[in-house]
Amino acid sequence: MAVGISRSIGIGMKKCCGGGAIIPPPPSPFPLRFINTFNVPAPSGCDVFDASITITRNGTTFLASEMSKTSNNTSTTTVDPISVYATDIIEVRMDAFAITDPTCSGSVNETTVEMSVGSISNLPLVSTVTSNDSPPYKLYQFSPVQGSLDIVSIKGSSNYAAPPPSTFTVTLGSSQPTNTPSCTTFDLTVNVYDSQGGNLVATETATKISNNNPYISNPQITVSPGYYIECIVTSQAPGNVTCQQTWTGTDVFLETGPAGGALTNRLIVHSEPNPPGPDYVTATYSFFPVQGTEDEINIYSVG
Repeated sequence: MAVGISRSIGIGMKKCCGGGAIIPPPPSPFPLRFINTFNVPAPSGCDVFDASITITRNGTTFLASEMSKTSNNTSTTTVDPISVYATDIIEVRMDAFAITDPTCSGSVNETTVEMSVGSISNLPLVSTVTSNDSPPYKLYQFSPVQGSLDIVSIKGSSNYAAPPPSTFTVTLGSSQPTNTPSCTTFDLTVNVYDSQGGNLVATETATKISNNNPYISNPQITVSPGYYIECIVTSQAPGNVTCQQTWTGTDVFLETGPAGGALTNRLIVHSEPNPPGPDYVTATYSFFPVQGTEDEINIYSVG
């Protein structure tokens, strides 16, 4: 008797899945450090500054951390590290403050704050702000890099900044009586330079034409210590025919010195009609105005 055995073995796998996009995992936060790494140990000098980090995330902006440094104290940071996402917009604000600490103000009065953004081994300088009498500030924005330890580093340093020189005025005028104009004729050009042989910063003029009152373009000249003043005086023949019949010559007097005091440094320019001399004569006088006094330039003529 034959016995038949029938065996059927099926080997295989069948996998079914529905359609649709693969959902990525939610973004993970990573650290952003907000520290003062430039000075080790932490700075304790006279510099005064503060800085803050705000984050804009999904349309909402919030304050994430603050750093402050007062005179003769170490810097402090409220939150470090900060949890950030690659989609965040990071904004750093730095404020530099003038130094008012009595123990510092005698030798320093200015704070310079530097900011660097990058990794621990690469902190390129991206912004600098300097204070004096008013507290300036700087803003810087960036996006953090996923998978790296980003760092915002702040450094403050203090130094002395000399205040700008105080300005004072030089008065340009004429003592020629304006109610009794004469036949004398002259010109005065005043050139103001920021130093001897330096840049021309202003030009003023005084003019007297026969039988007319003197005209002065601008009687007040604003100068700073170290400025150099050049006065060019020209004595001319009168342009009025009536004056030319009796005119024998003109002496032009230029005087400088403190306003209200005895004017010195007198320059006399004398011209004669043709013949026997030229119908105009030019001379130049230069001087440095004196700080602390209201200087005066005075010009007049005698025919």
